Amino acid sequence: MSGSYLAEQIGVTQSAQAQFERNEQERSISLQTLEKIAAALDADLVYAIVPKKPLHKTLEERALEKARERVDPLAHSMGLESQATSPDHLESDVVQVQQELLKRPRELWR
Repeated sequence: MSGSYLAEQIGVTQSAQAQFERNEQERSISLQTLEKIAAALDADLVYAIVPKKPLHKTLEERALEKARERVDPLAHSMGLESQATSPDHLESDVVQVQQELLKRPRELWR
């Protein structure tokens, strides 16, 4: 479709349509303008954020991070008091806290 035809369909001048194209290239075009163009092309505008990994993976990683934030300071304090636990026991504690956090996902973002 030519630029002049698109401009006519949208109801703007050719220079305005050319500016739309420049704005699109610069990633500064508005959703309102894209909706107008989509309507002129008899198309739907789809605006989406697509995760890079599955949601359950994101939750597991965040829960592990929060679990370490909770367990590591305790392990450090216990070590200072000569009550340190083994690395395996520490990791087991982290996994246990992670699993508890996964049951309450709202806590993951606090």
